[in-house]
Amino acid sequence: MKQTLLALLILGSAHVYAQTLEKHWETDTTVSTPESVLFDAKRNCLFVSCINGTSIAENQNSFVAKLSLDGKIQQRVFTPGLNAIKGMGLIGDKLYAAGFLRW
Repeated sequence: MKQTLLALLILGSAHVYAQTLEKHWETDTTVSTPESVLFDAKRNCLFVSCINGTSIAENQNSFVAKLSLDGKIQQRVFTPGLNAIKGMGLIGDKLYAAGFLRW
């Protein structure tokens, strides 16, 4: 009985919360191997982490691109020479990027 009720609740809630996506814009292909996007409300822009190749530590070609909210590239290589970037965060006025360290 509990399993049937749980299944009904899951199926019922899936119908209520169903969403669809609609593309509003896309950027050109110079944003290579995008990994994540970070919205900066203070500067009203998007930062996109670009792996730019393979996701291994030896890849030192990763970068962060800066885009407008409508997808236009403001600065293709905002931060050059990163190692296989995996994500970003903003603390105050500083942009932090996560990736591989090379020793």
